[in-house]
Amino acid sequence: MYKTLSTKTLLGLLALPLLSLLIIFVLPMGQAVWMSGLDYTHDLYTPEWVGFANYASVLNSLDFRQALWNTFGLLAYVLPSVLVLSTLMALAFAGRYRGMMSARLLVYLPVVVSMVVAGMLWKWLLAESGLINGALLNLGLPAIPWLSSTEWVMPAVAMVVVWKAAAYYMMMLITRLESIPETLYQAAELDGASKLQQLWFITIPQLKGMLGLVTMICTLGTLKVFGEIYVLTGGGPIGASKTLIFFIYERAFQRLDLGIAAAAGVLFALIIILLTLLQRFIFPSHSSKSVS
Repeated sequence: MYKTLSTKTLLGLLALPLLSLLIIFVLPMGQAVWMSGLDYTHDLYTPEWVGFANYASVLNSLDFRQALWNTFGLLAYVLPSVLVLSTLMALAFAGRYRGMMSARLLVYLPVVVSMVVAGMLWKWLLAESGLINGALLNLGLPAIPWLSSTEWVMPAVAMVVVWKAAAYYMMMLITRLESIPETLYQAAELDGASKLQQLWFITIPQLKGMLGLVTMICTLGTLKVFGEIYVLTGGGPIGASKTLIFFIYERAFQRLDLGIAAAAGVLFALIIILLTLLQRFIFPSHSSKSVS
């Protein structure tokens, strides 16, 4: 028999989480909204109230529009690649065979490697005289200006992002794969289903819920990519790899235009909220499926 907690006890249990939420999220967000209405360009310490002028300036900025385009361009490269690669990796490394745990640990290493270290490594690999172009030349293919070309820089950044994140999502999918009842496969074998048919009609449908969750987390993570761009390109060449988060960083810490940076940050938060609501609409029951 369960004992009902009193209102006073419930409030006491919720006090610390609510206080943490207030300090960590609500107050900083409120301060950002307030700062977005201030003009810091004339005096950093006594800014002038300008209302919604900063939002109008941001929306009319060509730099902001390019950063917005670059952000969703990066997402278009990363999200499909992560979904396909992490699913294939999960299928390859699922199961409790001998040596599988060690193999998973090796594959998972990019996730735990410092972004600065990984970025410097990839910057060397992707250099015009780097190892990757050396391999291409040995195969009789032309070298690619990965980090100095406006055409190739975003695919190069996306490649590093996928390399760093794929194993993280692989582990999420493996967790779901190993929870699929073995009886489903046994029944399918009795009905004469091939391995490919079992994959298509049993495994993939059972993964849909977790794939929805991976899509949501990967989308939010890709929108906030900063370290890879900072180390590899610094937003170049000619702003071709400058994303929204890098635009905010540049305005806040390089130009000290805190009002514009805050306004861009608020707009960025609204974009994330809208995308989250959209994905919740597309995958309405992904949470329950992923743990069922």
